[in-house]
Amino acid sequence: MSKTDAPPLWVDLPQFRAGMRRLAGAVTLITTSYQGEKQGLTASAVCSLTADPPLLLVCVNKSASAHDPISESNFFAVNVLAADQIGMAQVFSDTARTAERFKMGDWTTGITGAPLLKGALVTFDCEIEQRVAKGTHTIFIGLVKGVHLGENPASLIYFNGSFGTFGSLPPG
Repeated sequence: MSKTDAPPLWVDLPQFRAGMRRLAGAVTLITTSYQGEKQGLTASAVCSLTADPPLLLVCVNKSASAHDPISESNFFAVNVLAADQIGMAQVFSDTARTAERFKMGDWTTGITGAPLLKGALVTFDCEIEQRVAKGTHTIFIGLVKGVHLGENPASLIYFNGSFGTFGSLPPG
């Protein structure tokens, strides 16, 4: 189907973007290591896919500096940020501050080779099972190889263009 044969858009794109900003989401750092260099970005487009097998997906803009390293390395980690890690979210989302990204925080390496943030609310260490290119993004489906639960009781969230926090974890 050519562009001239494409069906008309039924949604006003600015209205769609404004609506998506109202979809609150956990703030994560998607990280990988490729050819000895750590790469990462801030993302909120993360979703569980299935529990058996344990799969999750991340959506990464093809223009992001970490996109190709994630794809080439064949692994990534999802580091879900705790409420007190807003500074890391800001640095990892600022393209002018890429050199600072892994100088912040305490990092370790997962079984896949992905950088894992100590002190994150939770980290998921993933091997890429599938890549799906759609529009400006690639959806990376990851098989979860490791889960590390943190001790921090509150999550950093992104809502309507701003960072905020959400409560605390219930006991147990």
